[in-house]
Amino acid sequence: MNNKLESSELYLGDVKKLPEKISAVLLTTSRCMLDCFHCYNYPLEGDLSLKNHLKVLQNLYDIGVYRIVFTGGECLMLLHLIELLKDSQEHGVLNTVSTNGILLTPKKLEEIHPYTKMMDISLNSLNQDTNRKMIKNYFDGYEKLILKRIDMVVESGILLNVNVLVSKINLLDIPDLLEVLKSKKINSVKLFEHSAIRGRASENHQYILERKHFIVYMNGLSKNFMI
Repeated sequence: MNNKLESSELYLGDVKKLPEKISAVLLTTSRCMLDCFHCYNYPLEGDLSLKNHLKVLQNLYDIGVYRIVFTGGECLMLLHLIELLKDSQEHGVLNTVSTNGILLTPKKLEEIHPYTKMMDISLNSLNQDTNRKMIKNYFDGYEKLILKRIDMVVESGILLNVNVLVSKINLLDIPDLLEVLKSKKINSVKLFEHSAIRGRASENHQYILERKHFIVYMNGLSKNFMI
């Protein structure tokens, strides 16, 4: 059973209240080059230093975290990400790197590879018009680039999950996206509800599917895909 820690103020005295296996999601930076309409990350004044990030990791080790998802913003924009991954691995933690894939060059993947067994890449549509609506800083060739990154990670042997946000904007595009992803040897496809809890996402709540409609939509997809 994996559990995402909801509070940053978790004290060692509370460890006995936690489940046996704890996974954590570490927001390494709020910086990102895409500025997606559904982003709900906390805006940070600046990145933590390597020293302070290592202190955060030590707190997670102390409470028995067995898996950490390194995310952002875009975590590959953090200059000392490799050092964090290395330290985490040396403490016996399973690392997952969650990225939009833009900065995942072959060289960057080579640097990351020794310190992670799993990665997440986000892709919400293969339709250019849809992605222009969802991504403020969209650029031509985005879809081809991310598919190329997906193939590269799969070929490297790292387990890959593809994250897909479900909203009113890309609703009709998801079946075609899933058809393409079916042909690739990825670990899983994760479909998420659009959550307008904070950030830019809270300004775009009109694109959220009502829960009952989301459930009906997912049930419809499950007839043709293993969801």
